[in-house]
Amino acid sequence: MIYFNELKPTQKRYVVEVMNRFDHSFDEITLADMEFYHSEMLMTRNQGCPKLGYPNWLIKPENKLSKSVYKFPKPTDSELEDYYSGKTERVVNLKKFSPLLQNVIKEYGLKP
Repeated sequence: MIYFNELKPTQKRYVVEVMNRFDHSFDEITLADMEFYHSEMLMTRNQGCPKLGYPNWLIKPENKLSKSVYKFPKPTDSELEDYYSGKTERVVNLKKFSPLLQNVIKEYGLKP
C-alpha cells in the first residue's frame, strides 16, 4: 500500500489538490475518478490549478484493492498540518532497496 508520508512532494500535492478541489475524502479511488479529476484539472489550469500529471504512481499492483479500485493515500490530520506548514519529512521504505544498502544504513546509524 502507498501511504501519504512515503510520497514525493509532487505526489503529495496531487493528493491534497484532489481532496481540496473535488472534496475526495475516501480511502480509495477508482480509475474513473482519476480520469475525471485529471481531465478537470487539465481544463482549469489557466484558472489556477497546478500542473499535475496523471497519477500513474497510484496504479500499482500492491495498491490495488479490487478491479479498478485503488487505495488513496489520504493523509492524517497531523500529516496534512505538516504538509501545509512545510515540515514534511519523507519516510523511505528500506525493504525496497538492496540488502547492501540496508546494511550500510544500519552500520553507520544513518536515518533513512
